[in-house]
Amino acid sequence: MTPTQEMIEAVARATYAIAFPTAQWERGSAAFKAVARSYAAAALSAVPPMARAADEWQPIETAPFEDGDDVLVAIPVPWGRGWFVTTAYYLTPDKCHDEADAGWWRLGTAPMQSFAPLRKTYGEPMMWRPLPPPPAIRALSPDSEATR
Repeated sequence: MTPTQEMIEAVARATYAIAFPTAQWERGSAAFKAVARSYAAAALSAVPPMARAADEWQPIETAPFEDGDDVLVAIPVPWGRGWFVTTAYYLTPDKCHDEADAGWWRLGTAPMQSFAPLRKTYGEPMMWRPLPPPPAIRALSPDSEATR
């Protein structure tokens, strides 16, 4: 994974706060900040996105952008607190009828239908996480509660 500057900065600040709990980042030494950023970049580069814990929300910049990778995405709700969460996939420009339609799409929609990418209907996703595994399928007998 190639970490973004925003990711590096966030991890560096968190590392600095742990190492120097009484210090303030803004007043800190440039040398210590450089070391924190260096460690943050190395740590983020070493972890592939899908290898992270499935129960962690991650910045959208770290999501898999290959066709066929379905994930959960979260979009901030503009009219209140909370998130709109949906299953989505990333559609690359070469797979679109119109390159302007490249981006995150809700699972079950496609550019050939009269739908739009998520950013045009709900907003740009900010967070993502891998899909959980599907529920286990168990055989149902004719006498079970579920078949009545």
